Amino acid sequence: MKKILPLILMLFACHDEAVAPIPPVLEKVNLSAITFAEAKASSSIAKLGNEDILEHGFVYSESNEDPVVGQDLEILKGAIDPATPSPLSLSADLKGLKMNTSYYIRTFAQVTSGTYYGESTTFKTLNMTPPGIRTEAADNITINSARIKGTLTSKGTHNITEYGLVWNTTTSPTTALQTKQVYTDNVTAFPIAFTADIKSLQPNTTYYYRAYAISNGITTYGENLNFKTPAIAQPGIRTDAAANITMNSATLSGTVLTAGSLPITERGIVWGTSAQPTTSNTKASITGNVTTFPNSFNVNATGLTKNTTYHYRAYVISNGVTSYGENKTFATPDATPPGIRTDAATNLSPDGARVGGTILSAGSYAITERGILYGTSQANATTKVSQSGNVTSFPTAFTFDIKGLSKTTTYHYRAYVISNGVTTYGEFRTFTTPDVAQPGIRTDAASNFTPTSVRLGGTVLNGGTYAITERGVVYGTSANPTTSNSKSALTGNVTSFPSSFGMDINGLNRNTTYYFRAYVISNGVTSYGENLSFRTPDLVAPGIRTDGAENIRPTSVRLSGTVTSAGSYPITERGIVWSTSTNPTTSNSKSSLSGNVTNFPNTFGMDINGLSPNTAYHYRAYVISNGSTSYGENRTFTTTTVTQPEVRTDGASEVNTSSAKFLGTITQAGTYPISEYGIVYSTSSGPTTSNSKAVAGSGVNNYPYSYGVQVNGLNKNTTYFFRAYLISNGVTSYGAVNTITTPDERPVKIASGQATDVSINFARLSGFIADGGSYPVQEIGVCWSTSPNPTTSNSKASKSGSGITYPHDYSFDAHGLREGSEYHFRAYAISNGVTYYGQDVAFKTHVVANPSVSTGDNRSLSSSVQEVAGILQSAGTYPITEHGIVYGRNSDINLGNGTKLSFSTPNNLRFPHSYSAQISGLGGISALTYYYRAYCVTSNGSVHYGDIRSFRK
Repeated sequence: MKKILPLILMLFACHDEAVAPIPPVLEKVNLSAITFAEAKASSSIAKLGNEDILEHGFVYSESNEDPVVGQDLEILKGAIDPATPSPLSLSADLKGLKMNTSYYIRTFAQVTSGTYYGESTTFKTLNMTPPGIRTEAADNITINSARIKGTLTSKGTHNITEYGLVWNTTTSPTTALQTKQVYTDNVTAFPIAFTADIKSLQPNTTYYYRAYAISNGITTYGENLNFKTPAIAQPGIRTDAAANITMNSATLSGTVLTAGSLPITERGIVWGTSAQPTTSNTKASITGNVTTFPNSFNVNATGLTKNTTYHYRAYVISNGVTSYGENKTFATPDATPPGIRTDAATNLSPDGARVGGTILSAGSYAITERGILYGTSQANATTKVSQSGNVTSFPTAFTFDIKGLSKTTTYHYRAYVISNGVTTYGEFRTFTTPDVAQPGIRTDAASNFTPTSVRLGGTVLNGGTYAITERGVVYGTSANPTTSNSKSALTGNVTSFPSSFGMDINGLNRNTTYYFRAYVISNGVTSYGENLSFRTPDLVAPGIRTDGAENIRPTSVRLSGTVTSAGSYPITERGIVWSTSTNPTTSNSKSSLSGNVTNFPNTFGMDINGLSPNTAYHYRAYVISNGSTSYGENRTFTTTTVTQPEVRTDGASEVNTSSAKFLGTITQAGTYPISEYGIVYSTSSGPTTSNSKAVAGSGVNNYPYSYGVQVNGLNKNTTYFFRAYLISNGVTSYGAVNTITTPDERPVKIASGQATDVSINFARLSGFIADGGSYPVQEIGVCWSTSPNPTTSNSKASKSGSGITYPHDYSFDAHGLREGSEYHFRAYAISNGVTYYGQDVAFKTHVVANPSVSTGDNRSLSSSVQEVAGILQSAGTYPITEHGIVYGRNSDINLGNGTKLSFSTPNNLRFPHSYSAQISGLGGISALTYYYRAYCVTSNGSVHYGDIRSFRK
């Protein structure tokens, strides 16, 4: 019993003894895969300590250099089983980080006695380039709708997943609103414009809007712009002057000047004997909308009282609101009108008639107009023919030849006269157009006079109802000869009109006056042209003939004639006369040659200029002898229409801060050659050749012909108006006006990327150029140093910037780095002599790690054989190429003085790796001591050993 009691006391004493807590040991955090919003954190708990770990993980902060659990952001990894072996690795993905922001981070572990932290480290997220987005000015603004616009100017770092426009009645609207236009198509080319036609807006209201783009989950907005819908506008209306005022009627007029916001439902005139009449007074109205402006209208105010002043106003109704024009007045007369009578119609044909009237007496005021109104009924007898001016002798008859009528149709007509603004009418009369029309015939002038001969002719102006059986000329010494007199005839029908003919008449008496008429016979009826006359000369005149026209152009022609025979006297002049009227003479335009002609026939030609385009001309050859002028036949030609070449503006390319290439196309030729073409430009709209211009060339032969003109010396950030032009025949033609805006000088937008594939003396360094800026980039690369913010004067790797498109990712290999050293690098680009750098990024090269090898125990297998062991605990930086055992009698045994038992090491060897080797041939002397140890050889040739052990034989 005495022996047991001290033992019990000893046990109780052991349980009362306190055990000191051993805290966990946490390593520093390593950061990798750092992007604009994410990073990967990894670390380990080197030793777990002797307390239960209740929670562990990472804690990080933007501002707190030593982040604290419960105050800063945490990533929790949970409790740790005490049986877990150490070291214990842990990692986490940090998400939702802010772009271009520095963070502090460290590991933590919570145990019963408190919270323990690893060493704090810092990292910085990358700086992302957002998409370029611009809000454009709104247009097509109405009381309840508008078009808003935006432009994607550049991609940014990431692909754009959504873009569009948002709007609201409060400033700076966001995509959280329902009032937005969304586009989700993939955008690959920049800039790209887009629009939203928004409707159901409120009148007279200010709306705010902005363009937006979403990239990598981040929304970027353009400028906050606004527009205001107009208030509801009423149509513009004007009261016009009164006309056709009689004692009991007047024509009242108005003009709808402009549209309002809403359709027009009614317009008209109101009148009364008091000022400012309204639609509750007498009115004449027109219903329906009006779409073209200004839009004039008139109404007839009837049932008026003579010698009375009336007030009247034009009005228009829109959206139930009536708007009025000015209050105007007119007075009905109390005067004697002129006397007017409608006369009988004459010269009836299937499509025409001669109608007229007689002014029987004067009225109280001067006559300003007289004429005829006609139509197929009295109600629609509104077509008029008229002449202006006063009449002072009475009675005075007047007539008009009207054409374009329908055959076998009854027409109603009446004469009218206007005096002092009052119209007085004659009685209605009628005529009926016949079913049969006679051919039209004209007597043409005589030519080629000789004492005994002449050339006579005529022109069949138009066909009649029946075919023509005969045409010709009748002549005699008395006026108005007929076919019972002398005649020269052609038989057969004529189908194209006008159709001229001529006949050489012989056997005449010299120095005698003859009368002649052209005639035409159709259906047994003879129609005659005008009665003309000529006198045969006493002597022979030269023969002259008018020849055809050649080289007919819009303003020129070549006309010819032939002197066919000599006359009694020498020729003093010959040439061509022309006019827009038939049978021109030397008192009209002429081109002449002077001097006698001795050889016959003698043809001559004249180039005539200064004519009007698209105009019919008459011409005759002539000859002058002994002061007498002889003419050839009257002939005609029509000048062609002048057409201008057409040019189109094709936009611009290569637009820089101070230059641009403007483009145009000449789409088709004109009448005349092109003497110059190019581009005109200005900072004001509608540039012309009096502004700045760039000449591209002249003399184009192939169409369409496209051209471009490089223009330098422009101002940056300036809007230019430009258009293509060409000059032909002194006339300048233009294409449509286009605009460009030269960019402001943009810097190169560059960001440093990451250091990847980092080893002990190597790293791959990357960069990203989002925008190449305003000028060409000459060089891009990366530079690095062991100091922050390296420059191109430090170590660098680079390449030419020529031919690169943006955005552009690139990387370079950095060799020859020092083991275990911290380096800094920056991406850079050189443009226009300026070097642009990305942000500073730090990385650290790796330290060479040696493999771990340990020597195992030995075991005697026999008197001459020992088995020895080794363990490859872990790999190092370089691969193990050989491992084994070296042994011998030296106490500092190594490969240089011992014997080795080796193994080749496979690439897929897993660690730890145990191995053994048998040492044989140990017979002989006993009690000898042998030394051995494990070893391994790495690919760089270094040898690593375990501890030295020994055994005795």
